[in-house]
Order: sequence, then structure tokens, then C-alpha cells
Amino acid sequence: MTLVDSVAAAFHASAIRGRRLAPGTIRAWASRGQVHRHGTDAAGRTLYSLAEILARAGACHGLTTGTNRATLQGE
Repeated sequence: MTLVDSVAAAFHASAIRGRRLAPGTIRAWASRGQVHRHGTDAAGRTLYSLAEILARAGACHGLTTGTNRATLQGE
């Protein structure tokens, strides 16, 4: 499982959504129980599962597993 902080999670989720996603959104999802926290790193930053974040970002944007932007754009 790849664990990332909220800044890295937001960066990768932004690519899925096709628009900027703020790190605060990741933290809000966690506070609502929509994604899980997986401890902290050496610097004290909360870590999240990248796969879980990307799945949530795709679900919010109406994407399903296996769908990519090229498919959506008809390329």
C-alpha cells in the first residue's frame, strides 16, 4: 500500500479529477470518514492510502474503475 500525505494525495487526485484539488479536501474527507488515516510520517504529517484517495476522487468525479481521461475524451 502506498501511503502519501495530503499534499501528495491532492496532487495525484487532481490528475484524476482534471482540476485542482486542495489538500484540505483530503483532510475533510478523512474527518467525514470517507477515507481513512494511516498513521503519520517522521515529520508528523498524516498519511493516507493513495489508492483510497484516487478511488474517492474518481467516485466524486463520476469515474469508475478502469476509466481514464482518454476514454472519457473519446481518444
